[in-house]
Amino acid sequence: FLRQVADFGNACGTIGCLHALSNSLHILNMVEGAALVNFVHAQSGATPEERGEALLTADALKAPSDAAAVDAAAQTVCPARDGRPLDHHFVAFVQTPGGRLVELDGTKRCPIDHGPTSPENFLSDAASVVLRQFVAAEPDLHGFAVMALARTEGDGAG
Repeated sequence: FLRQVADFGNACGTIGCLHALSNSLHILNMVEGAALVNFVHAQSGATPEERGEALLTADALKAPSDAAAVDAAAQTVCPARDGRPLDHHFVAFVQTPGGRLVELDGTKRCPIDHGPTSPENFLSDAASVVLRQFVAAEPDLHGFAVMALARTEGDGAG
């Protein structure tokens, strides 16, 4: 878990992706030496705030994020990192190695534990939390999108 520090600006999409991937290393087959693996190992003893600050200078992670955000293939106009606050936000839900459903939101003080889950129930458990905590809280707001990182059967991962 890392905090989204103010100097990083409008980067919740990057933070959400980093949370999802870095907290799934136990099921991903990432190559040792990959930028994300190196960052996770280097920051393993740091506080969430220190990790957020370290991300500011982690060019191997920040530069591709910045490049992707302004690429012509991007579907939306890239907001300025130091621009006005946005009306949308990205968070990640992960299953811990201990079988807990955890919400990771870099703007919050800490991860939020939503209880037990399993590989078989993770998607429905996460969807239930989204419905209960977000959709039900503002039923007239229709700005939700959900994306799942999944593998296909037989791909040998995990």
